Amino acid sequence: ASTRSAARSGIRPSGMPGSGSTSVLCNIALSWAAADKKVAIVDANFRRPGAHRVFALREGPGLADVLSGAPLEEAIQHTGDSRLDLISAGSREKRVFEMFSSERFSQLLAELKARYDLVLIDVAPALVASDSLSIANRCDASCLVVRALGEKRGLVGRLRNDLNDARSEFLGVVVNAVKPS
Repeated sequence: ASTRSAARSGIRPSGMPGSGSTSVLCNIALSWAAADKKVAIVDANFRRPGAHRVFALREGPGLADVLSGAPLEEAIQHTGDSRLDLISAGSREKRVFEMFSSERFSQLLAELKARYDLVLIDVAPALVASDSLSIANRCDASCLVVRALGEKRGLVGRLRNDLNDARSEFLGVVVNAVKPS
């Protein structure tokens, strides 16, 4: 089987805003691209999208536009690395959170998995929105990003349990911003 048929999609939700999940996701994407894998980043954080700023690209058209009927080709933006593409959140007026439960979103993920070796999806913090759980039920794997000493153990445990209950395989927790002692 080719590597394309083994493509995986995964999300990196954070517990609370400011935990650094966008930075972690972009660094993972850059690492996989450096390993000669074709990677797509999808910014599904409709509340505070940020992946387009990391790569100095435009905010739209993007995911919201594709889910509203625009062609996927219009939303794919190429980064400085030929193996790494970005689909930004898209036009503000078209960002409807219920679209993550649509059949069109599932079709889009299948289409991206056919084109890329790895599809990484950035979502809004799980504490703020339930988008991450809806998307986790449509992906292959998920991973929770938390800021060291920034979130209570009970919250992390609850979010971990929620992601464990989703259809996707829960890969674990990434602790970000750890300070050496």
